[in-house]
Amino acid sequence: VNDNLYFLENETPKSLNIKSKLINEKFELPYFFVKDNVLYKAFEKVDTIQINQQTYNFISCEYSKDTETIFVLTGKNGILAIDLNGKLINNFKDASSISKLYKSNLVVFTEETDDGRKIISSKLKFGFLNSPNIMGVVKEFNQPVFNPDWSPVANRIVYSTDNGKINIISFNIEKQTQ
Repeated sequence: VNDNLYFLENETPKSLNIKSKLINEKFELPYFFVKDNVLYKAFEKVDTIQINQQTYNFISCEYSKDTETIFVLTGKNGILAIDLNGKLINNFKDASSISKLYKSNLVVFTEETDDGRKIISSKLKFGFLNSPNIMGVVKEFNQPVFNPDWSPVANRIVYSTDNGKINIISFNIEKQTQ
């Protein structure tokens, strides 16, 4: 994130600035990480995030590309969107991967169904960080879709398929003026 690689060294969170090659224990942004199914936030000190740990079974977390949101993958309840203070914004209960449009509240994610061994079906969905409303993509897919991501320069979403093919969906997103 922002040219920094975050890691734990002897239980102490640190960052390595890739450009300057300096290691630091203080961070510009809070550093979130999951260890032993617990979500932590490191900034001036290391704190556990006050979201019911038993309910979620945390697996991993990552920043949105604009570093405004943290997406936390759980083992029981899909993906949580949290702010930089660690407060819950939204829970995408059936999501398995998610991407936020840069400097926006619009997200795209996949909802998957599996049989315990492999993914049977996958649906591409749209939603907003601050709303429970979810919309399906009109296009039907003949195979599971994975890891949707917004194009940084155009109104496109890229995703991969079960056989490793990369596909692109193009569409118009326009800001309505009043």
